[in-house]
Amino acid sequence: PFPVVDIFDNNGNLAISMGSEMFSTNNRLNQKVYQITDNLTYYMDKHTLTAGFNYERFQFENSFNLFYYPWDMFFSVDDFLNNTTDGVDFNAQVAASQQNDYIWSDVDVAQFALYVQDEFQVNDKLNLTLGLRMDIPIYYNTLENTAAVQVASGFEGWVDETGASAQINPANWPAAKILWSPRFGFNYDIKGDKTMQLRGGSGIFSGRVPFVWLGNQSSNTGINPGYTFQVNATESDFRWPQVWKNNLAFDWKFAKGWLASFEGMISSDINAVVHRNYNMLPPSGKLTGADNRAIFAGFNEQNIYSASAGSIGFLEAGAIVLDNTDEGHQYSFTTKLSKKWDCGFNVTAAYSYLDSKDYTSIPAEIAADAFQRNPIVGNPNDPALSWSRYGLQHRVIATAMYRVEYGRFATSFAMFYELAKGNRYSYVYAGDLNNDAIANNDLLYVPRSSSEIHFGTVTNGVATPAADATSQWNALDAFIEQDPYLSTRRGQYAERNGATLPWFSQLDLRILQDVKINDGGKRDHVLQFSLDILNVGNLISSNWGVRQFARTYTPISVTGVDNTNTPYFKFDTGLEESFVDDISVNSKWQIQLGIRYSF
Repeated sequence: PFPVVDIFDNNGNLAISMGSEMFSTNNRLNQKVYQITDNLTYYMDKHTLTAGFNYERFQFENSFNLFYYPWDMFFSVDDFLNNTTDGVDFNAQVAASQQNDYIWSDVDVAQFALYVQDEFQVNDKLNLTLGLRMDIPIYYNTLENTAAVQVASGFEGWVDETGASAQINPANWPAAKILWSPRFGFNYDIKGDKTMQLRGGSGIFSGRVPFVWLGNQSSNTGINPGYTFQVNATESDFRWPQVWKNNLAFDWKFAKGWLASFEGMISSDINAVVHRNYNMLPPSGKLTGADNRAIFAGFNEQNIYSASAGSIGFLEAGAIVLDNTDEGHQYSFTTKLSKKWDCGFNVTAAYSYLDSKDYTSIPAEIAADAFQRNPIVGNPNDPALSWSRYGLQHRVIATAMYRVEYGRFATSFAMFYELAKGNRYSYVYAGDLNNDAIANNDLLYVPRSSSEIHFGTVTNGVATPAADATSQWNALDAFIEQDPYLSTRRGQYAERNGATLPWFSQLDLRILQDVKINDGGKRDHVLQFSLDILNVGNLISSNWGVRQFARTYTPISVTGVDNTNTPYFKFDTGLEESFVDDISVNSKWQIQLGIRYSF
C-alpha cells in the first residue's frame, strides 16, 4: 500500500517510477461463460444442408480501482527529495485511501446466433458453399441510474466528434442490433485430379466487442462531486464489430511432390470500434509556421464540463463514448512452397506481405487510455486513417524436418526460421503541443531545415531562444537523416505507426529421440527425449539473433507555445541513433530438455 510516484527528467520524460502499481489494487475478474450449440444436417444428392444456433452468455464481476492510492508526480529528483511540490505525506495518503470501498462492476451479456448453410456439389470439379448467419447481442443486467448518472445524462454541453450537440446516457446499454452475415465460397478442381485448385470466397463476419469496454461503462457511469476521472457511455446505435473479407487462392501440385500456394486476402471494416471524447470541442486555433496543426484555444475547449458554470467538480479524462467507424482495411498476400520426400525429409518456405490501416488500433483496455493514446495531428476526435500497430509487414517462414526410423528407435530433426519486419510505432512529441491536456499523443512534424523549428523556452507567452539552438538543430538534423523513417518524412507529419523496427531473424532447432518399448500388447509404448534450442544462431555468435527496439518514441520535447502560437522545443544532443539492442530474452538463446512417455 503506497502511492504511485513518478519522477520526470529535465526533458519531460518519465525517468523513475515507484510505489504501488496503479492498475492492480484489488484487481479481480470473476467470469462465467455458458455456451449451447446445436446443428442439424440434412444430406441430399448434391446438397448438404446445415441449420443451427449458438448461444453464449458471459457474466463478469470486475473490481478495478484505478488510482485507489494517489498518483504523485515530481519534475526532478531534487523536487522529490525536497518534496516541494505539495508537501506530500505518503502515509497520510495511504490511510485516507484505505477508508474507501473497492469498486465492483457487473456485465451480463449474451450473443445469440442462427445460421443456415448449403454445400452444393455442382459436379466432380466444382463445390459451392452458401451461408447466412444472424447474430444479435443481448444485454441482461441494468446499470443503476444514480444521481451521479443523472448529472452526466442531464448535462447539455456534450458534443460529438463533429462539434454538434449530443446527449449521452451512461445508464443505457446500446440497442440490440441484428448483425447479418451472408457468405459465399467455392472450390474448383481445375483438372479434376486435385493437382490444380482454385478456391476463394467472400462474406461478412461478425465478432464480439471486448467486454472490458462494456465494463468501463458499468464502472464509470456518472459524475461525482469533487473529482471524476472519466465517464463512459456507448452510442445508442453502436454495433458489434463486423468486417467484409474476400480471398482468392491457387494451389498447384507439380513435379514430384512439390506444392505451391498463392493466396490474396482483402478485408474492409464495416463496424470497427472507436472511442471518442464528447467532453471536447473541436480545436479553434492553429500553430504558426511550417507546422500549422490545429490547437486548442483553452480549457473551455479541452474540458467542456469542468469549464461550465454548472459543474460540480473536475472531470479529468472526459466523457469517453464507444462508437463505430467503417474506415479501415487489410490487404495481405501469401505464397508458399513445400516438398516432401519419401525418405522422411520435407521442407516448407513461405512469404507474407501485409498492408493494414485503421482509424485507431485501440492500444488500451481503459476507455480514456484508448482515446488518449491514439497519436494524432490536431484533433484527437479526428484521427487520420493510418497504419495498424498489429501485424508484420514482411514475414518469411521456413521449416525443414527429417525423421529416420531404425529398429526400435527413431530420430527427428526440425528447424524453424523466421525473418520479419514490421513491428510498428509512432514518433510523437514529449509533452502537449496542441493543448488538449493529453501528453505524448502529438505526432511529430519533421522539419526540412532549421527555419522550420524553434529551440528555446516559453514563459508567460514570451519565448527565449536557446543559446545552443544551432547545436540542437545540427544534432536533430543528423538524427532525422540516420532514421530510416523520419528521413523520408521531411516537411511532413510522421504517420501514426508509420515507423517500423529493423528486420529480425531467429532460427530454432529441435531434436527428438524416440525409443519404442514393447509390452507385448497391441500398442507400443514410446519414451521420447527432446532437445529444443531457441535462437540457436545466438548460441553460435552473440551477434546473431539479436533484436532491436526504438531508443525513444519522443525524440523532441515541447517547451511551450508563445503568444504568436509559435511552438518551441528541446532536443537532446546526445541522441544519435534510433535503435538499441534488445537485451531481453527475445535476443538470447535458450535450451529446453524434455521427456515424454506415450502409451
